[in-house]
Amino acid sequence: MSTTRAVPQLEQERNHAADFNAVGAAHDQYATAFNSNDAKAVAAFYAEDAVLMLPGIPAIQDRQAIKAMFEDYFKQNVAKIKHTPLGEDFYFRLPEEIPNSRLATLSQPRAIDMLLGFSLRLALDAFNPRSNIYRALDVNPGTAVYQDEGSIYARNLEVPAGGGVGTARAIAHAYSIFATGGREVGLRKETLELLAAPPIAPKRGFYDECLKSKGIRFPLGFAKPSASFPFGSPSSFGSPGAGGSLGFADPVVEVGYAYVTSKMGTRLNGDPRDVALRNALSSAISASQGAAPVAA
Repeated sequence: MSTTRAVPQLEQERNHAADFNAVGAAHDQYATAFNSNDAKAVAAFYAEDAVLMLPGIPAIQDRQAIKAMFEDYFKQNVAKIKHTPLGEDFYFRLPEEIPNSRLATLSQPRAIDMLLGFSLRLALDAFNPRSNIYRALDVNPGTAVYQDEGSIYARNLEVPAGGGVGTARAIAHAYSIFATGGREVGLRKETLELLAAPPIAPKRGFYDECLKSKGIRFPLGFAKPSASFPFGSPSSFGSPGAGGSLGFADPVVEVGYAYVTSKMGTRLNGDPRDVALRNALSSAISASQGAAPVAA
């Protein structure tokens, strides 16, 4: 009985390994084409009728238009794709060579903590299989896809807009580049000005459908300070993470900030440990400038 069940399981594991290797090889080929400024080779990764949607510009229709966009893009001599951007310990595709001893395991909040810490509507949605937040975090593909019993986190797995593994120092350094002109990664002044500018509200105002929260602002892919989630100066931009982590750039004081935690919390407007750290940072900056401290 155990033998007949083990064979298909072994075959399934082999198929998964082959899939991961194929995805990793495709990623490396794409990086090689991108770093060679080969617009034709990069465009070949897209289907003939592909639609490329990038922040702040109209959708780009079909492979030829995508190729033309990359040709124009490469003329600007922008930064190359690297496995470790800026040489820091941060990965969207955690490599095999990072030892388990350097990785912290995540401690999930208890169900009672979520019920007490979340708003009532969000708490109910968190346990509702039909809700957006449940589908995003639990089954599509779910945050568990990042975790692996044998190696803490899945290796050589890249999930768009999620699954980043790194240190607070690495995140803070990356944001400090944004806060101080972006020269190291070829960012244009116009780009940084747009990120620092006040956000333009949608017709129906700012509202996060997943978190069921008003006032949370996410223009151009970054979070901006708001009354419900204040951080840094009004020109700051960054991103909160699951469980209470936060990273942001503040171009006014030229500071990159990051807070990460392995013990995940349930506060949506700033983990108390993070808020205390930001207030201490704000006090130190104000003291160095001879000004009265303000909440960060």
